[in-house]
Amino acid sequence: MTLKEYMSFFERWLQYQFPREDDDWLNFYVLRKVAQIVEDPEDLAYWANRDCWSMYDLAKQNLNSGELTP
Repeated sequence: MTLKEYMSFFERWLQYQFPREDDDWLNFYVLRKVAQIVEDPEDLAYWANRDCWSMYDLAKQNLNSGELTP
């Protein structure tokens, strides 16, 4: 799976889970964190085989802690 494919899949999943307009900004920032997390090919290979909720939780945790730069 390529980075583009993963991000497209994750974005569709995210919009399905959190479709309200109130969620738009949080979804935007979560997607940015996800992109940072999976930009390394080894990380992408790992996360491509994991569930989306785990990735979402990690991205939100990093977003809240400021662990990754925006």
